Amino acid sequence: MGSAPAINKYNYILLQLFVKRICLQDFQSSIMTINAWVSMTWQDEKLLWNVSDYGGTKVVNMAYDEIWMPDIVAYNSADGHQDETYGKINCVVRSDGMVHWIPPAKFRVFCDVDLTNWPFGEHTCSLRLGSWTYDGNSVSMQINQKIKTADMINLEEGCKWDITKVTQRRRVESYSCNSNDIYEDIHYSITVKRKIPAYHSIVVIPALVVVLLTLSVFWLPPESTEKFMLSGVTLVIVCILLMMISSNVPIMCDRIPLIVMFYSNSLGMVTLSMVMFF
Repeated sequence: MGSAPAINKYNYILLQLFVKRICLQDFQSSIMTINAWVSMTWQDEKLLWNVSDYGGTKVVNMAYDEIWMPDIVAYNSADGHQDETYGKINCVVRSDGMVHWIPPAKFRVFCDVDLTNWPFGEHTCSLRLGSWTYDGNSVSMQINQKIKTADMINLEEGCKWDITKVTQRRRVESYSCNSNDIYEDIHYSITVKRKIPAYHSIVVIPALVVVLLTLSVFWLPPESTEKFMLSGVTLVIVCILLMMISSNVPIMCDRIPLIVMFYSNSLGMVTLSMVMFF
């Protein structure tokens, strides 16, 4: 990789995120996967040239490993800082030293997942991008104010999640390991909601069936043989649904999904009905 440009307090990196695909499937580890294009713009004083000296050439393409590159990483990455985060594509360099790099990127970040309303509800996750070695006095992280937040979302077809809200802000923070320096990062907050048409048939309709069956058990006379048979059928159905849900949704210690509480209570009521039959 090429040598670094002259760093002073006026150097800055203009950063912008364009989300292409988002996935929140690893509920057990609470990890969100974000596929995006990351637009970075900075000035390298070593790449200045006079256009007239080079046949009027104003723009050239250069390999990413031939010039200085900013070490922008996700501070809250779940995979550590891997070299495969960004695609290895060329940069566009202008005669005034401005470098523009838009690599495709894949981030896996920790997310505070709330499964209380599973499979419905919204989840808000954050992505913090900043330099790992340069402090705020050397390189300043800036947001491209010309880009609206609505333009940051361009999801590809087939994505199972919708992005309902994206916010971005610049943060300046110091850390206890090096309290004399300040570090800047861009904090993105992304709120997603699952596309739920398929879940109407695999969650909502079975729940309605269990409600009707459970009510039917208590509507029948206590001495009715059909009451015991219907209780047994309902008991089996509820157990199957609970096992299906448990294989797809991790049960967190502080946030029990409401659907799990519903089936658990239904199981208890049906079991009580069968015991009372005797």
